[in-house]
Amino acid sequence: MHRILQRFWPALLDGQGHPNVRRAAAGDLAELTASRISELFDEETALLAARVSRRYPALWQGVRSRWIEALVRGVYRDLRRLLEEEARIGAVEKTLSAEFASVNGGSFSLRGRLDRLDILPDGSLRVVDYKTAGSVNSVKKMIDLKEALRAERLQIPLYGELAVRCGDLPGVSGGGDLSAASEGQGLLRRRGRVIGQVLPIGPGFDADLLGRWDELVLEWPPGDGSDSLAESFRHTLQVLVDMAARGSFPLNDYGPCQICEYAPACRKSHPPSVERVRTAPSYRPYFLLKEKTKSKPFPPATGMGG
Repeated sequence: MHRILQRFWPALLDGQGHPNVRRAAAGDLAELTASRISELFDEETALLAARVSRRYPALWQGVRSRWIEALVRGVYRDLRRLLEEEARIGAVEKTLSAEFASVNGGSFSLRGRLDRLDILPDGSLRVVDYKTAGSVNSVKKMIDLKEALRAERLQIPLYGELAVRCGDLPGVSGGGDLSAASEGQGLLRRRGRVIGQVLPIGPGFDADLLGRWDELVLEWPPGDGSDSLAESFRHTLQVLVDMAARGSFPLNDYGPCQICEYAPACRKSHPPSVERVRTAPSYRPYFLLKEKTKSKPFPPATGMGG
């Protein structure tokens, strides 16, 4: 799906990143979207289609129809929104990276690959992340700041932080890397906004979710103008990177277990082991993250904040 959208958008844009269909009627726009998405879907799934349809032609036709219908519905709405906002697309599949101060006085680098970066008329940036599966609740957790502060959902806030640090981003681009050299550089974007947005456009989501995209956003930096929430998030990143560098990986009993290759040998269901991990001094900084809230981004036990 990402490959389809990576090819769809650049071919549609003018030299400034605006969709080059501003004068098209709604019916023509819908037809153009359906035609192009169908063409790209068939090209990108050709090998899979050849294998599956040979034995299960009806199954493949059903899968194909379901995916194309969902993609066309979502992309058409997204395209209409871009036209109505007079927004432009600054980058597709863009890698951003930046350096952060570490807990030991050094620094570490983080990078993230954005699905799409929009530039709104007021100069704000919108970081777009496509999702093709999951529940409405799981999508909303991605933009829940409390989840980020507690190190449970980092993706969207991290994209926002990287976009802030990289400052003024270049115009239309089909990919490549952009870096902010250090923590003190690239903060030009603070004069505007970075909006992280999750776009659920796969067949696994209800169609009525298309009308609720405005609920699935996280503004960065967050809060009431103070920097405490963003600073708390950076502290969370520091703790995670420091623990990974020391080879310390605490037991967890949520999402990652489903894809962890070591799950059969894990002691997460052994209460004495869990208690030893939770009370070990080396793991204390991690478990203190679980006490963070939006109203108390730095719990007293962390020794930080006011």
